[in-house]
Amino acid sequence: MYGGSCKYNGRDYGDGELFTPNGDPCDSCSCQDGNLQCLRETCPNVANCPPEQLVPSQNGDCCPTCAGFGTNCTRVDLGMVIRPRPEDPCFYCECKDDFNWLCMKDQCPPLSCPPDVQIKEKGKCCSSCPSCFDEQEGKYHNEGDSWLSLDNPCVNCECHDGLKQCSTVDCPPLFCGVNEQIINQPDSCCGVCQPMKLVECFYVGRRYEPGEEWTVDECTKCQCIGGEVKCTSQHCLPTECRPNEVPSIKPGNCCPVCEQKPGSCLVFGDPHYRTFDGTTLHFQGQCKYIMAADCEADSFSVEIQHDNRGVAGDVSWAQNFTVKIAGLTIDLLQKHAVQVNGERVLLPYLYEPHVQIELSGNTVLLNTDIGMRLLWNGESYAELSVPGTMKRKLCGLCGNFNGFPQDDLRTRLGQITNSPAVFGNSWKAKTQYKDSCQDAKDIDPCLKVGYRVRKLATTKCAVIKSKVFSRCHRAVSPEPFFASCVYDMCVCMENPNCLCDILASYAHVCAKAGIKTQWRTSKLCAFDCPADSGLMFDDCGPACPRTCENLNTPLGNVSENCFKPCVASCQCSADKVLHAGKCINPKECPNINS
Repeated sequence: MYGGSCKYNGRDYGDGELFTPNGDPCDSCSCQDGNLQCLRETCPNVANCPPEQLVPSQNGDCCPTCAGFGTNCTRVDLGMVIRPRPEDPCFYCECKDDFNWLCMKDQCPPLSCPPDVQIKEKGKCCSSCPSCFDEQEGKYHNEGDSWLSLDNPCVNCECHDGLKQCSTVDCPPLFCGVNEQIINQPDSCCGVCQPMKLVECFYVGRRYEPGEEWTVDECTKCQCIGGEVKCTSQHCLPTECRPNEVPSIKPGNCCPVCEQKPGSCLVFGDPHYRTFDGTTLHFQGQCKYIMAADCEADSFSVEIQHDNRGVAGDVSWAQNFTVKIAGLTIDLLQKHAVQVNGERVLLPYLYEPHVQIELSGNTVLLNTDIGMRLLWNGESYAELSVPGTMKRKLCGLCGNFNGFPQDDLRTRLGQITNSPAVFGNSWKAKTQYKDSCQDAKDIDPCLKVGYRVRKLATTKCAVIKSKVFSRCHRAVSPEPFFASCVYDMCVCMENPNCLCDILASYAHVCAKAGIKTQWRTSKLCAFDCPADSGLMFDDCGPACPRTCENLNTPLGNVSENCFKPCVASCQCSADKVLHAGKCINPKECPNINS
């Protein structure tokens, strides 16, 4: 049989008896079967209650209440919730069991949308996010909104039931009058008939006729409409290539395709070659030679002309190139001059779909649909790249591209030699065999000039191995470039271009590997960009600079989506855009719609 009493502070309490210990109304104890059980009441939060409405605990009550409105609530009102302040919809009061109003404030949950787009409706406590989010615009839309896609003005999107729904706009047939013309507005899908206005446009110093269209680059086209320049830019989807592939642009196209990783061959200085497979050789012939050719399918050939540099030691340098492809003969000459089939052409030049030639900064870029590319600075540095599909198919001074540098010095007759002169002489262009062009000899100019000149050449070239380029040493070995530098300096010590050519070549290869160096100074190979242009020199700047035309292109920085080789050129700082040869604030761009 259960029962018994409990003792607390010297006093006995009977079974089932309730009492308040220590006179604290929030504490209550009871005696249950001889065991003492005590509880403490937890008070509701009244921290947000206005001071004038806070009622302290009284008449034996434990908790204070927020009892406004001058009266307690009645039994009929129990559980009722009211919002007595229209100016503060978050403030509410509830009629509690003690017939007092308990007043508090709603706590709003955090929102995922930015504060500047949050919607605050009258009479509601918490803000809300708009219904639909458009990734291209980076913008929210409200229920019922309608807008055109940035990528395609013929795609119309609507916000319906909180979801973005897009559909293609069908344009009705359009028949214009005799004195009207169809105008495609950049910000609309369907063309419209407009009277022919004889209002010309002026853009970057050139005049355009009404309605005339022109191409700024592969992705940007402009049109003269009613005296205003309207430009549109094509946007590309992200390119996902396999590990052994890289994105590449074909001539005349805006968007990239995936191609096997290319091999590249360099020619620089007096002249030195770094073959597709990584061998460095010094060859001082003074004829025209096969730099590289497709010796299997005869799809292309690149010939290089060596001329005497005009200094002691009979050294030569790369003077110009002849590219034969798709029935064209293209000559890349000094100072960026270009000829096609013997005729001088202005750049950019496009022979669709095979060849495109353009001038980016101080560099000529020749691009072909078979993936062969030639970069030429118009003086002494060139870089030839071919896709991975051409492995083991090539021949010439740049080697056979088979992955083994040991057999790079293979002559036209298939023999392997250790003599750069024997190797180079075998690759004379066929037209040279009939001329009086003499065979080259292997020479080492540093053996003839004496100890003092050799030591001075080594001292000048030591900058390649110094801390100036130290960040690049692990990515690109400095040894071949250092040896080439000493070789050149032994014959042209007084010509500052000799040293600068080698240093610029090494800096460019480093930049291609993702390591940029600040090596030029006012006393070492200074490169001055136009003083009033705001441009700054970059050894490996993007070939697709930020301009007023592509200012509104989404997907971040344009250079990240430029699949052309970087070029040594004058570039704008990150906060400026290029327009008419000058760097300007984007807000200063002319009225160009894109």
